[in-house]
Amino acid sequence: MDGGGDVGAAPARRVGIRLAPRELLVVAGLPGAGKSTALRALTSSVPVTVLDSEGVYRVLSARSGLPHRVLRCVVHPVHYVRTVLCCARVRGPVVVHVPATRVLARLALLGLAAATGRTATLVWVDVPPGLALAGQRARGRMIKARSFVRHVRRARRTRRVMLAPTTPAGWRGVHVVTRADIAEGIHLIPLG
Repeated sequence: MDGGGDVGAAPARRVGIRLAPRELLVVAGLPGAGKSTALRALTSSVPVTVLDSEGVYRVLSARSGLPHRVLRCVVHPVHYVRTVLCCARVRGPVVVHVPATRVLARLALLGLAAATGRTATLVWVDVPPGLALAGQRARGRMIKARSFVRHVRRARRTRRVMLAPTTPAGWRGVHVVTRADIAEGIHLIPLG
């Protein structure tokens, strides 16, 4: 993805997120929203482990030469296993990239955080579906139209929950950001 801001949007800036010592920071949103772009520009004054399924895809693609549609069946399970293992083994904060448009996915992440003694914060990258599709085209990997429509339907419900006046149960914090907000990345600020 190009990582550029929205057309006509305010100048790009870097979002600051306060991070607990054992935090699971979930960067979520529609496929193509700009999550990987933001994570590539992530900065932190403390060591963090960043897990992005795009990295798994690049490694498997380079080694196998298989097309994305075939690799997709392997990439996501490998990414989830890595996430569980890192949360269990790594002492410091873990930052993970997942769409998390499904309620069950968010509940599983909250369960993982609780099981591994972590607090959980969610950053929801809020972009219109057309902009997310443009992001997919820019990265050269499109998900199936039917799958994207399901993500969009679920994302609309998720967005309403994330914009509610109270933080959803289980999350230490929720931050709703636009692609322009994170065009310069996310800066992690240690708590305390």
